[in-house]
Amino acid sequence: MDNEDVQQVDRGPSTVEDDGPRTPRGMWRLLQTPGVGAARAMALAGSHVSWATMHRAAPDRLVKHVGRKVAEQIAEHGIPEAELTSHLDGDVLTPWTLGYPIRLRDIDGCPPLIWVRGILPSSGRALTIVGARKPWAYGAAVAARAARTCAANDIVTVSGLADGIDTTVAEETLAEGGIHLAVIGSGVDRPRRPDLADRILAAGGAIISEQPPGTAASPGSLVARNRIQTALGDATLVAAAATGSGTAHTARFALLQQRPLWVPAPTRAHADHPAAGLLLALADPDGIANPEQVLHVGGRHGALLANRRPAADRVLADGDALDDAIISL
Repeated sequence: MDNEDVQQVDRGPSTVEDDGPRTPRGMWRLLQTPGVGAARAMALAGSHVSWATMHRAAPDRLVKHVGRKVAEQIAEHGIPEAELTSHLDGDVLTPWTLGYPIRLRDIDGCPPLIWVRGILPSSGRALTIVGARKPWAYGAAVAARAARTCAANDIVTVSGLADGIDTTVAEETLAEGGIHLAVIGSGVDRPRRPDLADRILAAGGAIISEQPPGTAASPGSLVARNRIQTALGDATLVAAAATGSGTAHTARFALLQQRPLWVPAPTRAHADHPAAGLLLALADPDGIANPEQVLHVGGRHGALLANRRPAADRVLADGDALDDAIISL
């Protein structure tokens, strides 16, 4: 969503009609309208509390939100009916409904709909921990220690329920009696690790997705869910990742959302491992020379990140520094 849309959107729980644009079903109807994507749906719902006000709006007022062609289509035919895909044991939330995470409301690309199984904490501290899918002893040790420290200090952990670091984070959090939130790229009914997902739910955590139930994960949805992971945390820790890897997208989102980004400083014994590449780039005191190659970002955002020296907000020298950073969240 661009800056113009952000300024036009009035977010936050409010009194709305039972099936209005700001309700889950209403938002789903907007998203199913030809020519209306997520940003346009958010702009329309932010400007119209009810279908009546939207239908009474002159096409010229709708144009600034959806363009002339779609505005004329809405003015002539209205918003089509569409049944919302729900889940039997979960919730569907929009930025205007009670329970939608406050931390998601003001990010660029705020999800217009999220499906949730389990319990979303209404407050408290959280740390997003991400990294490589292929096992690496050093990165796994960093992730495990961070997860245990979080659990011991009533700090929620957030990750993506993928293989490797994500699984380590979830397992270690649960082992220490902590709460874990898993943000996945498929529908909430199709987690990659169903057994682990069930244990997360049983322990009081949650499975979250912006993809409708029944949807399989795709490369695009896996990248997109990373912005939700970083938004839900007070900070993001990259435990291990190669330069240009999928985890680099998560680091980019954290930086652009102005969420603190942490990396461990690999010892000399580990610095040559491929999964240390992103850590070294983010920790480099001279900054990132090529943000497009390292973080998949160019243009003004790339230039902005290139001026950070180092790119990471905290470079953690050892385990004690990691513990101190977590406890001070």
